[in-house]
Amino acid sequence: MTMNANGFGKKSRVTADRLNKAARGSFTPEGLEQVVTDARNATRGRKATFRQGRLRISAQETVPVVVKNVSKRGARVEFFNKVRLPDTVTLIEPSLQINTRMYVAWQENGSAGLTYAR
Repeated sequence: MTMNANGFGKKSRVTADRLNKAARGSFTPEGLEQVVTDARNATRGRKATFRQGRLRISAQETVPVVVKNVSKRGARVEFFNKVRLPDTVTLIEPSLQINTRMYVAWQENGSAGLTYAR
């Protein structure tokens, strides 16, 4: 997984190509080491939480979510309703004392990466 400027990202085609080359034996050990390093750096600083929360997407509407992890840059949430999130939402999770406005960095298959709005 590669990181974009917001600290969240999707699986990179470049990483997939590197792994495919490694599987075929046409990849240098240094390149494979870089893939492993990239994967370790992608998860550094994230704290797994698995807490229930809500996303407020408008004054009248909230969506139940599971907060999968949080970091100093944002959070990853999963939800079970088919909903297209707006560009900004409010993440609410009382036990973690989170009630803050966030930008939606990405959304895919019932998951979303959120970054803190500053």
